[in-house]
Amino acid sequence: MIQQYFQFSVSTTNNSFRNLTTEFPVVTLCNFNFFSTINGKEYLKSIDKEFTNSDVYKNMPRDSKSKTKLIQLRLKYAKSALYKNQTLWKNVSWIRTFGYELKDMMLSCYFGSEPCNDTEFEYFFDINYGNCYKYNSGLNSSNQSTSILSVISPGDTTGLQLGLYVGQEELSNIITYSSGIYLAIHNKSFKSLLPTNGFNIPTGINTNIG
Repeated sequence: MIQQYFQFSVSTTNNSFRNLTTEFPVVTLCNFNFFSTINGKEYLKSIDKEFTNSDVYKNMPRDSKSKTKLIQLRLKYAKSALYKNQTLWKNVSWIRTFGYELKDMMLSCYFGSEPCNDTEFEYFFDINYGNCYKYNSGLNSSNQSTSILSVISPGDTTGLQLGLYVGQEELSNIITYSSGIYLAIHNKSFKSLLPTNGFNIPTGINTNIG
C-alpha cells in the first residue's frame, strides 16, 4: 500500500500576485537644530543669565563642565523654559521663527520624476525638534486635504528625493552640539514623534532609506 501511495504524481501550481500600486508612507523630517535662526539665537541669549543662575548649572560638577555638556544642558533648559512660558508656548507663529522653515532648507525635491515643493508638506511643532514637516500625510502646508500618493515599484528614483540645507555652521556651533536631520517613515495613523521611531541623518552624506 505504501509503494502504491508514493506512486501517485503530485501537481503543484504557484501563483504570484503583485499590486499595481502601493501606498507611499508618510515621511516626517525635522532639523536637529531647534534654535537655528537669529530669533532662536536671541531667545537663547535672553535666558542665558537665568540658566547660569539655575540649580541645574550650579550643581554641575566642575570637571563635567565641558563645552558639549554645557550646550546640551543649555538647550534642555531653553526648551523647558519655553514649555513653561505658556504665553510664548501658545504663540506658535512666534516660536516657529526660532527654527528654519522648510522653504529655507529645501535645495531640491522630487517624488519619482516629478518636482515637489515645501507647500506639499504639513507643518507641525515638536518640543524636542521645533519645526517639523510631514510629506504625504493627507494635508499640505495650508492644512488642506491632499491625495495620498502611491508608487508602482520600489527604488531610489521612485520615492521621495530631498536635498536639504540645515543651517549655517558658525551659528550651529554656538547653539547645538550636533547638526543634521531627524527623519521618520511611518503610516498616517502615527501621531506621536519619538526619537526611537526615526533616523538621525548627519550632514554631508547621501542617504537612501527603504
